Amino acid sequence: MDLREELLAVLSKPSRLWDSLVENLSSEPRVCLFVLATFPTPVDIIDWQQGVTKVSPEASVRFEAAIRALDDNFARIDRDQSGKTMVAFRNPSVEEFAAAQLDRNAGFATTVAANEPSLAQVVRLVQLGTARRVGRGRNFAYPNLHGAVIENPSALTDRLLALLPQVDRPSDSWTSVMLALMNLVGEGRLSHMAESAAVKDRLASILQSMSFNKDTGLLFKLLDDDRHANTVAIVLGDGFDEFYANLVESAEALTHFDSLMNLDQALDRSPEDASWAEKFEGFNDRWLEETDDEFVQSDWELYERIAEYLDLANQDVFDAWADVIGAAEESARNSAEPDDESWREDERSRRAGPSSGPGNTRFDTLNFLARASTERGKIDALFGSLPDSKSRD
Repeated sequence: MDLREELLAVLSKPSRLWDSLVENLSSEPRVCLFVLATFPTPVDIIDWQQGVTKVSPEASVRFEAAIRALDDNFARIDRDQSGKTMVAFRNPSVEEFAAAQLDRNAGFATTVAANEPSLAQVVRLVQLGTARRVGRGRNFAYPNLHGAVIENPSALTDRLLALLPQVDRPSDSWTSVMLALMNLVGEGRLSHMAESAAVKDRLASILQSMSFNKDTGLLFKLLDDDRHANTVAIVLGDGFDEFYANLVESAEALTHFDSLMNLDQALDRSPEDASWAEKFEGFNDRWLEETDDEFVQSDWELYERIAEYLDLANQDVFDAWADVIGAAEESARNSAEPDDESWREDERSRRAGPSSGPGNTRFDTLNFLARASTERGKIDALFGSLPDSKSRD
């Protein structure tokens, strides 16, 4: 293969070049690269080094030299607005390549999982292990990682259960722990019945204590996704009705009832079994009173969708919504129009004409046209002064 063909091959498939670079890395930079692939990026450089230390003290000692070897080719190191040093992959293609390298070395992921990974690492490993190829049915994007950390998830579930008491509820971290556990349970890969029962019991006790007024963020993620909704039903088993009753009791907003509807649809429950229907209909006046002009259209769409599901054909309520929407639209138009006195300024400007000076739109337009007319005259005069082509012949 000549140089030209080699360059074209690299451009068409840059991973060939990265493969070559990885093969030439010494062990410490390679460990650092694989650890970086277990984090969602950008990641704080301190968290990255701590992740490296847990799996390879040797690489941690040579961390600075290792990141120099990765900088530019694989990683980008910058300071964020708060002054923290953050690390990200050079671009999405490099990130995908690093994930593929981790998949080819799935035993490394198992080592990470067994050495108290951070919450961010656990979430990332679950994400990679459960990712599926677009348009490929149920084929996993990283099948080796799926086999290593999802089909045998003991290390990850143990770590998540250990992390759960360490994070505040509700918080983004707590939500991440719960979603990761739900994903692992949803895969149905807990290897032992006893282990599966222990995890489900822990999750069930938490789910039974949840309500819209304190766990809204997580509930939306669980109830508005078909796969998560079915996992909730599996985890709760006979306790599902109690969980459902708690949700209905705490529902107070259109979005809450929308999520209850999504849950019912995911589980193929009949609208006739929606025990929240009467409560929702009883809030008709409340929806109209509480909707804000800015959100009235989206609130109406939510209401209409739920009402259609429940077959609530109340024309009086629909007319009331139409009135509220009309009033909001009128208010928006009025706020966009000039104030009551502005027409006087416009009239004075119109009467004053171009002499009203620069900054006035009418003056600027007329001034431009006058200049254009003058320039056109000059150009016509220039062409008129040229010898006629016929006379030259």
